[in-house]
Amino acid sequence: MAVPGLEHQNGTASGSKGQPASDEVDGRGRRKPRVLLMGPRSAGKSSIRKVVFEGMAPSDTLFIERTNKSSLDDINSFLSMRMFDLPGGQLDPEQLNLSFEDTDAVIFVLDAQSTLHDMIRKLSVTMHKAYTANPGIQFEIFLHKVDGMSEDYRLDTLQNLRDRLTEELFDMSPQLESNMNVFYHLTSVFDTSIYEALSKVIQKLVPEQASLERLLDLLCSQCSIDKAFLFETSSKIYIATDSAPLDNQTYVICADYLDLVGDLTQLYECVDPLSLRDSRASSTRARH
Repeated sequence: MAVPGLEHQNGTASGSKGQPASDEVDGRGRRKPRVLLMGPRSAGKSSIRKVVFEGMAPSDTLFIERTNKSSLDDINSFLSMRMFDLPGGQLDPEQLNLSFEDTDAVIFVLDAQSTLHDMIRKLSVTMHKAYTANPGIQFEIFLHKVDGMSEDYRLDTLQNLRDRLTEELFDMSPQLESNMNVFYHLTSVFDTSIYEALSKVIQKLVPEQASLERLLDLLCSQCSIDKAFLFETSSKIYIATDSAPLDNQTYVICADYLDLVGDLTQLYECVDPLSLRDSRASSTRARH
């Protein structure tokens, strides 16, 4: 069965042949970037969505049910985009029935604490199919759930994944791996690594990225600022940053400030006078 919303666009869906549907374009009439979130069952795809885009506490992700059907998040902020969370079975080449032509990026979420041997083979087949349909597609591989692992073990696991996937792709075609846009990230929902990884993914989808970087460089030079970020405040994803080297600790400090500002904003939100009056009246009656 094809995943709803991921079939190749046609005249029926768009209202006129060759034109995207109205919910697939942003306020400026441009097609929204489309991102697929894929991976085996229990890899952590839904946890990432819940923590980053819905504000769920990481500790609560232990109770999330498995994804049994595809779901769509329409993200409308500085960058409007569509993110599809696909069930784990969709990574199985035997069940794969997707159209990658209009997909801008595929995020593969892999559990760093599981056995990756069989999964690497399935991953390479999926990547080959996607690249054949769309050579410009980005592949973002999240080696997830690395919290609790030592730094050396994380890097060894990542290097092993990179080497074996490169071999699989090379066996399919010697030129395949070198021509693909493949990026690797170590991630966890229990620290800021997942926010930083998603930030880097989304930055590649922003057409104005180069202009934003130049503007932030100008801001830093004119105002003597060490580092500047352009944040999407609700998710703590940064859409752009200046060209100075990124220090992880600087991002952590900025993310903590965003949490503080969010908490203070809730304290000082405007209250409807009528609601406040009704609340006071109810409180008065309760005392009597």
